Amino acid sequence: MNNLIHKYTYYALALLVYLVIAALFIDKGYFWDNVQQIGAEANWFLHNGLLSVGSGEYIGTGYHMPTIGYTTALMWNVFGQHIWVSHVYACLWSIVYIMFSYRLVGSFANNWTRSLISLCLVLPTTVISQFAIASPDFIMIAAIAVLLYGASSKRHLPLSIGLFVLCIHSMRGVFAGGCIMAGILWLCHKKELEYKKVLIDAMPTALVLAAYYGYYLICRGWFFDGSNYAEHYSTPTDISFIIKHFCSLAFRLVEYGRVLVWCMALSALSVILKKRIKMTATEEALLISAMALLLLYSLFAAITQMPFGTRYFMPLLYIITLFSFSVLSRLLKQHTQCVFATFLLLGHITGHFWIYPEKIAQPWDSTLCHYGYYETKDDVMDYLDRNKIDTQNVAAGFCFNMEQINYNPDSRHATLSKDVDSADYYLYSNISNDDDAFVDELFDEKGGWSAIAEFRHGYVNALLFKRGER
Repeated sequence: MNNLIHKYTYYALALLVYLVIAALFIDKGYFWDNVQQIGAEANWFLHNGLLSVGSGEYIGTGYHMPTIGYTTALMWNVFGQHIWVSHVYACLWSIVYIMFSYRLVGSFANNWTRSLISLCLVLPTTVISQFAIASPDFIMIAAIAVLLYGASSKRHLPLSIGLFVLCIHSMRGVFAGGCIMAGILWLCHKKELEYKKVLIDAMPTALVLAAYYGYYLICRGWFFDGSNYAEHYSTPTDISFIIKHFCSLAFRLVEYGRVLVWCMALSALSVILKKRIKMTATEEALLISAMALLLLYSLFAAITQMPFGTRYFMPLLYIITLFSFSVLSRLLKQHTQCVFATFLLLGHITGHFWIYPEKIAQPWDSTLCHYGYYETKDDVMDYLDRNKIDTQNVAAGFCFNMEQINYNPDSRHATLSKDVDSADYYLYSNISNDDDAFVDELFDEKGGWSAIAEFRHGYVNALLFKRGER
Protein backbone atom coordinates (compact mmCIF):
# COMPACT_ATOMS: atom_id res chain seq x y z
CA MET A 1 0.00 0.00 0.00
CA ASN A 2 2.81 2.41 0.93
CA ASN A 3 4.55 1.72 -2.37
CA LEU A 4 1.40 2.73 -4.24
CA ILE A 5 1.18 5.97 -2.25
CA HIS A 6 4.80 6.79 -3.06
CA LYS A 7 4.32 5.87 -6.71
CA TYR A 8 1.21 7.96 -7.26
CA THR A 9 2.65 10.88 -5.32
CA TYR A 10 5.63 10.90 -7.68
CA TYR A 11 3.44 10.71 -10.77
CA ALA A 12 1.12 13.43 -9.47
CA LEU A 13 3.98 15.84 -8.67
CA ALA A 14 5.91 15.21 -11.89
CA LEU A 15 2.85 15.45 -14.13
CA LEU A 16 1.64 18.57 -12.31
CA VAL A 17 4.95 20.34 -12.94
CA TYR A 18 4.95 19.40 -16.61
CA LEU A 19 1.29 20.35 -17.09
CA VAL A 20 1.78 23.76 -15.46
CA ILE A 21 4.79 24.47 -17.67
CA ALA A 22 2.90 23.28 -20.76
CA ALA A 23 0.02 25.62 -19.89
CA LEU A 24 2.42 28.57 -19.50
CA PHE A 25 4.19 27.97 -22.82
CA ILE A 26 1.53 26.39 -25.04
CA ASP A 27 0.84 29.59 -27.01
CA LYS A 28 4.44 30.80 -27.15
CA GLY A 29 6.35 30.98 -30.39
CA TYR A 30 9.34 28.84 -31.28
CA PHE A 31 12.44 29.89 -29.37
CA TRP A 32 16.14 29.29 -30.07
CA ASP A 33 17.75 27.99 -33.25
CA ASN A 34 17.23 24.24 -32.84
CA VAL A 35 13.48 24.68 -32.49
CA GLN A 36 13.33 27.25 -35.29
CA GLN A 37 14.82 24.63 -37.59
CA ILE A 38 11.84 22.36 -36.91
CA GLY A 39 9.48 25.08 -38.08
CA ALA A 40 11.50 25.62 -41.25
CA GLU A 41 11.60 21.91 -42.07
CA ALA A 42 7.92 21.38 -41.22
CA ASN A 43 6.91 24.29 -43.47
CA TRP A 44 8.95 22.85 -46.31
CA PHE A 45 7.25 19.46 -46.06
CA LEU A 46 3.82 21.06 -45.61
CA HIS A 47 4.14 23.17 -48.76
CA ASN A 48 6.03 20.66 -50.91
CA GLY A 49 4.08 17.56 -49.93
CA LEU A 50 4.69 14.96 -47.26
CA LEU A 51 5.98 12.53 -49.89
CA SER A 52 8.76 14.96 -50.82
CA VAL A 53 10.93 13.48 -48.06
CA GLY A 54 12.55 11.34 -50.76
CA SER A 55 13.50 14.27 -52.98
CA GLY A 56 16.73 15.08 -51.14
CA GLU A 57 15.88 18.78 -51.46
CA TYR A 58 14.25 19.44 -48.09
CA ILE A 59 15.49 22.22 -45.89
CA GLY A 60 17.66 20.91 -43.08
CA THR A 61 21.08 20.72 -41.54
CA GLY A 62 21.72 17.28 -42.98
CA TYR A 63 23.50 15.72 -40.04
CA HIS A 64 20.20 15.86 -38.15
CA MET A 65 17.56 13.64 -39.76
CA PRO A 66 14.40 15.69 -40.53
CA THR A 67 12.28 13.32 -38.44
CA ILE A 68 10.84 15.92 -36.07
CA GLY A 69 10.24 18.39 -38.91
CA TYR A 70 8.39 15.73 -40.89
CA THR A 71 6.41 14.65 -37.81
CA THR A 72 5.43 18.26 -37.13
CA ALA A 73 4.29 18.71 -40.75
CA LEU A 74 2.25 15.52 -40.47
CA MET A 75 0.55 16.80 -37.30
CA TRP A 76 -0.04 20.22 -38.91
CA ASN A 77 -1.69 18.45 -41.81
CA VAL A 78 -4.17 16.91 -39.36
CA PHE A 79 -4.64 19.58 -36.66
CA GLY A 80 -3.69 22.76 -38.50
CA GLN A 81 -0.56 24.90 -38.35
CA HIS A 82 -0.53 25.88 -34.69
CA ILE A 83 2.22 26.16 -32.11
CA TRP A 84 0.20 24.19 -29.55
CA VAL A 85 0.60 21.08 -31.68
CA SER A 86 4.32 20.90 -30.86
CA HIS A 87 3.68 21.47 -27.16
CA VAL A 88 1.02 18.74 -26.97
CA TYR A 89 3.44 16.39 -28.75
CA ALA A 90 6.08 17.22 -26.13
CA CYS A 91 3.51 16.46 -23.42
CA LEU A 92 3.08 12.94 -24.80
CA TRP A 93 6.83 12.39 -24.58
CA SER A 94 6.87 13.76 -21.03
CA ILE A 95 4.60 10.89 -19.97
CA VAL A 96 7.07 8.42 -21.47
CA TYR A 97 9.97 10.17 -19.76
CA ILE A 98 8.31 10.30 -16.35
CA MET A 99 7.18 6.67 -16.51
CA PHE A 100 10.43 5.08 -17.67
CA SER A 101 12.61 7.16 -15.35
CA TYR A 102 10.56 5.82 -12.43
CA ARG A 103 10.94 2.27 -13.71
CA LEU A 104 14.69 2.71 -14.04
CA VAL A 105 15.10 3.86 -10.45
CA GLY A 106 13.02 0.90 -9.27
CA SER A 107 15.98 -1.39 -9.93
CA PHE A 108 17.86 0.01 -6.90
CA ALA A 109 15.49 2.11 -4.77
CA ASN A 110 11.98 1.98 -3.31
CA ASN A 111 9.45 3.95 -1.29
CA TRP A 112 10.08 7.71 -0.90
CA THR A 113 13.68 7.26 -1.98
CA ARG A 114 12.58 5.99 -5.36
CA SER A 115 10.14 8.87 -5.81
CA LEU A 116 12.68 11.55 -4.87
CA ILE A 117 15.44 10.13 -7.05
CA SER A 118 12.99 9.86 -9.96
CA LEU A 119 12.08 13.52 -9.51
CA CYS A 120 15.79 14.35 -9.68
CA LEU A 121 15.88 12.65 -13.09
CA VAL A 122 12.81 14.34 -14.56
CA LEU A 123 13.12 17.88 -13.16
CA PRO A 124 16.63 19.11 -14.07
CA THR A 125 16.73 22.76 -15.11
CA THR A 126 17.74 22.13 -18.71
CA VAL A 127 15.38 19.20 -19.26
CA ILE A 128 12.39 21.18 -18.02
CA SER A 129 13.37 24.12 -20.21
CA GLN A 130 13.75 21.94 -23.30
CA PHE A 131 10.26 20.61 -22.64
CA ALA A 132 8.91 24.15 -22.26
CA ILE A 133 10.13 25.17 -25.73
CA ALA A 134 9.07 21.86 -27.35
CA SER A 135 12.65 21.06 -28.29
CA PRO A 136 13.59 17.82 -30.08
CA ASP A 137 16.29 17.36 -27.44
CA PHE A 138 13.52 16.59 -24.96
CA ILE A 139 12.48 13.64 -27.11
CA MET A 140 16.13 12.56 -27.07
CA ILE A 141 16.30 12.39 -23.28
CA ALA A 142 12.95 10.55 -23.11
CA ALA A 143 14.28 7.98 -25.58
CA ILE A 144 17.41 7.54 -23.44
CA ALA A 145 15.21 6.67 -20.44
CA VAL A 146 13.44 4.00 -22.53
CA LEU A 147 16.74 2.63 -23.89
CA LEU A 148 18.41 2.41 -20.47
CA TYR A 149 15.35 0.76 -18.97
CA GLY A 150 15.38 -1.84 -21.72
CA ALA A 151 19.08 -2.57 -21.19
CA SER A 152 18.96 -2.71 -17.38
CA SER A 153 15.79 -4.84 -17.23
CA LYS A 154 16.81 -7.10 -20.16
CA ARG A 155 13.71 -6.12 -22.10
CA HIS A 156 14.60 -6.06 -25.76
CA LEU A 157 11.56 -4.23 -27.14
CA PRO A 158 12.13 -0.97 -25.18
CA LEU A 159 15.87 -1.32 -25.89
CA SER A 160 15.23 -1.48 -29.63
CA ILE A 161 12.56 1.25 -29.67
CA GLY A 162 14.56 3.56 -27.39
CA LEU A 163 17.68 3.28 -29.56
CA PHE A 164 15.67 3.84 -32.75
CA VAL A 165 13.86 6.96 -31.49
CA LEU A 166 17.08 8.33 -29.98
CA CYS A 167 19.08 8.07 -33.20
CA ILE A 168 16.55 9.21 -35.79
CA HIS A 169 15.88 12.62 -34.24
CA SER A 170 19.32 14.23 -34.23
CA MET A 171 23.03 13.63 -34.62
CA ARG A 172 23.39 14.27 -30.88
CA GLY A 173 21.06 11.32 -30.43
CA VAL A 174 23.27 9.20 -32.71
CA PHE A 175 26.35 10.11 -30.65
CA ALA A 176 24.52 9.42 -27.37
CA GLY A 177 23.16 6.15 -28.75
CA GLY A 178 26.65 5.01 -29.77
CA CYS A 179 28.08 5.79 -26.34
CA ILE A 180 25.22 4.03 -24.54
CA MET A 181 25.65 1.04 -26.84
CA ALA A 182 29.27 0.82 -25.60
CA GLY A 183 27.84 0.26 -22.11
CA ILE A 184 25.29 -2.23 -23.43
CA LEU A 185 28.04 -4.22 -25.13
CA TRP A 186 29.77 -4.35 -21.76
CA LEU A 187 26.60 -5.91 -20.34
CA CYS A 188 26.88 -8.50 -23.12
CA HIS A 189 30.50 -9.11 -22.13
CA LYS A 190 29.36 -9.66 -18.53
CA LYS A 191 26.73 -12.15 -19.75
CA GLU A 192 23.87 -9.89 -18.64
CA LEU A 193 22.65 -9.61 -22.25
CA GLU A 194 23.22 -11.66 -25.38
CA TYR A 195 25.30 -10.24 -28.24
CA LYS A 196 23.01 -11.77 -30.86
CA LYS A 197 19.80 -10.32 -29.41
CA VAL A 198 21.35 -6.87 -28.95
CA LEU A 199 22.56 -6.96 -32.56
CA ILE A 200 19.02 -7.75 -33.69
CA ASP A 201 17.69 -4.91 -31.50
CA ALA A 202 20.11 -2.44 -33.09
CA MET A 203 19.59 -3.61 -36.68
CA PRO A 204 16.55 -1.41 -37.55
CA THR A 205 18.38 1.69 -36.31
CA ALA A 206 21.58 0.83 -38.17
CA LEU A 207 19.73 0.18 -41.44
CA VAL A 208 17.73 3.43 -41.29
CA LEU A 209 20.81 5.52 -40.42
CA ALA A 210 22.87 3.90 -43.18
CA ALA A 211 20.09 4.47 -45.72
CA TYR A 212 19.51 8.11 -44.72
CA TYR A 213 23.13 9.27 -44.48
CA GLY A 214 24.12 7.32 -47.58
CA TYR A 215 21.28 8.88 -49.57
CA TYR A 216 21.99 12.35 -48.18
CA LEU A 217 25.68 12.27 -49.04
CA ILE A 218 24.95 11.03 -52.56
CA CYS A 219 22.32 13.73 -53.17
CA ARG A 220 23.86 16.72 -51.41
CA GLY A 221 27.47 15.99 -50.58
CA TRP A 222 29.21 16.68 -47.28
CA PHE A 223 27.05 18.11 -44.47
CA PHE A 224 28.78 21.45 -44.07
CA ASP A 225 29.43 22.41 -47.69
CA GLY A 226 27.91 25.89 -47.97
CA SER A 227 26.33 25.56 -44.52
CA ASN A 228 25.95 28.47 -42.08
CA TYR A 229 27.39 26.14 -39.44
CA ALA A 230 30.56 25.19 -41.33
CA GLU A 231 32.72 27.44 -39.14
CA HIS A 232 31.62 25.57 -36.02
CA TYR A 233 33.26 22.39 -37.29
CA SER A 234 36.51 23.95 -38.51
CA THR A 235 39.67 23.23 -36.53
CA PRO A 236 40.79 25.68 -33.81
CA THR A 237 43.25 28.34 -34.90
CA ASP A 238 45.52 28.27 -31.84
CA ILE A 239 46.09 26.64 -28.47
CA SER A 240 44.49 29.54 -26.56
CA PHE A 241 41.17 28.84 -28.31
CA ILE A 242 41.38 25.17 -27.32
CA ILE A 243 42.01 26.12 -23.68
CA LYS A 244 39.03 28.51 -23.72
CA HIS A 245 36.93 25.83 -25.38
CA PHE A 246 37.69 23.33 -22.63
CA CYS A 247 36.90 25.97 -20.01
CA SER A 248 33.56 26.55 -21.74
CA LEU A 249 32.92 22.80 -21.75
CA ALA A 250 33.71 22.53 -18.04
CA PHE A 251 31.43 25.46 -17.18
CA ARG A 252 28.51 24.11 -19.23
CA LEU A 253 28.82 20.80 -17.41
CA VAL A 254 28.36 22.36 -13.96
CA GLU A 255 26.06 25.36 -14.51
CA TYR A 256 22.38 25.58 -13.55
CA GLY A 257 22.84 23.41 -10.45
CA ARG A 258 24.60 20.56 -12.26
CA VAL A 259 27.61 21.02 -10.01
CA LEU A 260 25.71 19.04 -7.34
CA VAL A 261 25.42 16.05 -9.69
CA TRP A 262 29.19 16.02 -10.17
CA CYS A 263 29.83 16.36 -6.43
CA MET A 264 27.59 13.36 -5.84
CA ALA A 265 29.28 11.35 -8.62
CA LEU A 266 32.77 12.13 -7.31
CA SER A 267 31.65 11.14 -3.80
CA ALA A 268 30.36 7.80 -5.09
CA LEU A 269 33.54 7.12 -7.09
CA SER A 270 35.82 8.06 -4.20
CA VAL A 271 34.03 5.63 -1.86
CA ILE A 272 34.23 2.87 -4.49
CA LEU A 273 37.97 3.39 -4.95
CA LYS A 274 38.76 3.87 -1.27
CA LYS A 275 36.78 0.89 0.01
CA ARG A 276 37.27 -1.18 -3.15
CA ILE A 277 33.55 -1.76 -3.49
CA LYS A 278 32.60 -3.85 -6.49
CA MET A 279 30.18 -2.19 -8.88
CA THR A 280 27.28 -4.06 -10.41
CA ALA A 281 27.38 -4.82 -14.14
CA THR A 282 24.73 -2.13 -14.76
CA GLU A 283 26.76 0.46 -12.83
CA GLU A 284 29.85 -0.44 -14.84
CA ALA A 285 27.86 -0.07 -18.06
CA LEU A 286 26.56 3.35 -16.98
CA LEU A 287 30.08 4.47 -16.10
CA ILE A 288 31.42 3.28 -19.47
CA SER A 289 28.64 5.16 -21.30
CA ALA A 290 29.33 8.32 -19.29
CA MET A 291 33.09 8.13 -19.91
CA ALA A 292 32.47 7.59 -23.64
CA LEU A 293 30.25 10.68 -23.77
CA LEU A 294 32.75 12.78 -21.81
CA LEU A 295 35.58 11.70 -24.14
CA LEU A 296 33.42 12.56 -27.15
CA TYR A 297 32.67 16.05 -25.81
CA SER A 298 36.37 16.53 -25.06
CA LEU A 299 37.22 15.51 -28.63
CA PHE A 300 34.85 18.16 -30.00
CA ALA A 301 36.41 20.72 -27.67
CA ALA A 302 39.86 19.86 -29.02
CA ILE A 303 39.22 19.67 -32.78
CA THR A 304 36.24 21.99 -33.49
CA GLN A 305 35.07 25.55 -32.80
CA MET A 306 31.54 24.42 -31.98
CA PRO A 307 29.91 26.57 -29.28
CA PHE A 308 28.58 24.30 -26.55
CA GLY A 309 24.95 24.48 -25.50
CA THR A 310 23.92 23.27 -22.06
CA ARG A 311 21.33 20.98 -23.63
CA TYR A 312 24.07 19.00 -25.41
CA PHE A 313 25.06 17.39 -22.12
CA MET A 314 21.66 16.16 -20.93
CA PRO A 315 22.46 12.51 -21.80
CA LEU A 316 25.69 12.59 -19.76
CA LEU A 317 24.06 14.21 -16.72
CA TYR A 318 21.13 11.78 -16.82
CA ILE A 319 23.49 8.80 -16.85
CA ILE A 320 25.76 10.26 -14.17
CA THR A 321 22.76 10.90 -11.91
CA LEU A 322 21.56 7.32 -12.34
CA PHE A 323 25.01 5.92 -11.70
CA SER A 324 25.56 8.02 -8.57
CA PHE A 325 22.26 7.15 -6.91
CA SER A 326 22.65 3.47 -7.82
CA VAL A 327 26.02 3.33 -6.06
CA LEU A 328 24.94 5.44 -3.09
CA SER A 329 21.82 3.30 -2.61
CA ARG A 330 24.12 0.46 -1.53
CA LEU A 331 26.27 2.65 0.71
CA LEU A 332 23.81 4.94 2.47
CA LYS A 333 20.67 4.55 4.52
CA GLN A 334 17.39 5.55 2.89
CA HIS A 335 17.11 8.70 4.99
CA THR A 336 20.55 9.90 3.85
CA GLN A 337 19.71 9.09 0.22
CA CYS A 338 16.57 11.23 0.56
CA VAL A 339 18.68 14.11 1.89
CA PHE A 340 21.00 13.85 -1.13
CA ALA A 341 18.03 13.75 -3.50
CA THR A 342 16.37 16.74 -1.81
CA PHE A 343 19.51 18.87 -2.13
CA LEU A 344 19.84 17.89 -5.78
CA LEU A 345 16.20 18.81 -6.40
CA LEU A 346 16.80 22.22 -4.82
CA GLY A 347 19.81 22.62 -7.10
CA HIS A 348 17.62 21.88 -10.13
CA ILE A 349 14.95 24.35 -9.02
CA THR A 350 17.36 27.18 -8.20
CA GLY A 351 19.24 26.48 -11.42
CA HIS A 352 16.57 28.44 -13.28
CA PHE A 353 17.78 31.58 -11.54
CA TRP A 354 21.43 31.46 -12.59
CA ILE A 355 21.62 34.82 -14.35
CA TYR A 356 25.03 35.89 -15.62
CA PRO A 357 26.50 39.36 -16.20
CA GLU A 358 25.45 40.57 -19.63
CA LYS A 359 28.88 40.03 -21.21
CA ILE A 360 28.89 36.34 -20.32
CA ALA A 361 27.08 34.19 -22.90
CA GLN A 362 24.06 32.53 -21.33
CA PRO A 363 22.20 29.53 -22.83
CA TRP A 364 18.73 30.98 -22.30
CA ASP A 365 17.04 27.93 -23.83
CA SER A 366 18.17 25.97 -20.77
CA THR A 367 16.40 28.05 -18.14
CA LEU A 368 12.78 29.03 -17.66
CA CYS A 369 13.97 32.57 -16.96
CA HIS A 370 13.81 33.16 -20.71
CA TYR A 371 10.02 33.36 -20.31
CA GLY A 372 10.11 37.17 -20.41
CA TYR A 373 11.40 37.02 -23.99
CA TYR A 374 7.95 36.46 -25.48
CA GLU A 375 6.34 39.50 -23.88
CA THR A 376 9.43 41.58 -24.55
CA LYS A 377 9.22 40.67 -28.24
CA ASP A 378 5.52 41.63 -28.27
CA ASP A 379 6.32 45.01 -26.72
CA VAL A 380 9.05 45.63 -29.28
CA MET A 381 6.73 44.81 -32.19
CA ASP A 382 3.97 47.03 -30.71
CA TYR A 383 6.44 49.91 -30.40
CA LEU A 384 7.63 49.50 -34.00
CA ASP A 385 4.01 49.38 -35.22
CA ARG A 386 2.99 52.50 -33.28
CA ASN A 387 5.98 54.46 -34.50
CA LYS A 388 5.73 53.13 -38.06
CA ILE A 389 9.27 51.77 -38.06
CA ASP A 390 9.94 49.17 -40.75
CA THR A 391 11.11 45.91 -39.16
CA GLN A 392 13.67 45.48 -41.95
CA ASN A 393 15.23 48.78 -40.90
CA VAL A 394 15.79 47.35 -37.40
CA ALA A 395 18.73 45.01 -36.95
CA ALA A 396 18.90 42.68 -33.97
CA GLY A 397 20.93 39.89 -32.45
CA PHE A 398 20.23 36.20 -31.89
CA CYS A 399 16.59 35.15 -31.34
CA PHE A 400 15.18 38.56 -32.30
CA ASN A 401 16.57 38.29 -35.83
CA MET A 402 15.27 34.76 -36.37
CA GLU A 403 12.22 33.86 -38.42
CA GLN A 404 9.25 33.84 -36.06
CA ILE A 405 6.50 32.90 -38.52
CA ASN A 406 7.46 29.28 -39.18
CA TYR A 407 4.58 27.95 -37.13
CA ASN A 408 1.94 30.39 -38.40
CA PRO A 409 2.20 32.23 -41.75
CA ASP A 410 -0.24 34.89 -40.52
CA SER A 411 1.70 35.68 -37.36
CA ARG A 412 2.69 39.31 -36.76
CA HIS A 413 5.98 38.21 -35.25
CA ALA A 414 8.06 39.04 -38.28
CA THR A 415 11.80 38.70 -38.10
CA LEU A 416 14.07 41.68 -37.60
CA SER A 417 17.05 42.29 -39.86
CA LYS A 418 20.50 40.75 -39.48
CA ASP A 419 22.16 43.50 -41.54
CA VAL A 420 23.53 45.96 -38.99
CA ASP A 421 25.38 48.09 -41.55
CA SER A 422 22.28 49.07 -43.53
CA ALA A 423 19.83 49.41 -40.61
CA ASP A 424 19.07 52.71 -38.87
CA TYR A 425 18.06 50.95 -35.67
CA TYR A 426 19.48 48.15 -33.56
CA LEU A 427 17.65 46.14 -30.91
CA TYR A 428 20.05 45.11 -28.17
CA SER A 429 18.99 42.40 -25.70
CA ASN A 430 20.77 40.42 -23.02
CA ILE A 431 19.18 37.31 -24.54
CA SER A 432 21.10 37.75 -27.82
CA ASN A 433 24.63 37.28 -26.43
CA ASP A 434 25.97 39.96 -28.78
CA ASP A 435 29.66 40.50 -29.44
CA ASP A 436 31.24 42.43 -26.54
CA ALA A 437 33.01 44.96 -28.79
CA PHE A 438 29.76 45.81 -30.57
CA VAL A 439 27.89 46.16 -27.26
CA ASP A 440 30.56 48.59 -26.06
CA GLU A 441 30.09 50.58 -29.27
CA LEU A 442 26.31 50.73 -28.72
CA PHE A 443 26.63 52.06 -25.18
CA ASP A 444 29.52 54.41 -25.93
CA GLU A 445 28.27 57.98 -26.26
CA LYS A 446 30.77 58.48 -29.08
CA GLY A 447 29.76 55.26 -30.83
CA GLY A 448 27.08 56.94 -32.94
CA TRP A 449 24.09 55.18 -31.32
CA SER A 450 21.48 56.50 -28.88
CA ALA A 451 18.92 54.49 -26.88
CA ILE A 452 15.34 55.55 -27.62
CA ALA A 453 13.23 52.85 -25.95
CA GLU A 454 13.62 50.19 -23.27
CA PHE A 455 11.65 46.98 -22.79
CA ARG A 456 11.83 44.54 -19.90
CA HIS A 457 9.94 41.50 -18.69
CA GLY A 458 11.36 39.35 -15.91
CA TYR A 459 15.04 38.70 -16.51
CA VAL A 460 14.95 39.66 -20.19
CA ASN A 461 15.62 43.23 -21.25
CA ALA A 462 15.93 44.98 -24.59
CA LEU A 463 17.04 48.45 -25.70
CA LEU A 464 16.20 49.98 -29.07
CA PHE A 465 19.09 52.09 -30.37
CA LYS A 466 18.90 54.61 -33.21
CA ARG A 467 21.89 55.35 -35.35
CA GLY A 468 23.09 58.94 -35.55
CA GLU A 469 23.85 60.81 -38.71
CA ARG A 470 25.96 58.69 -41.05
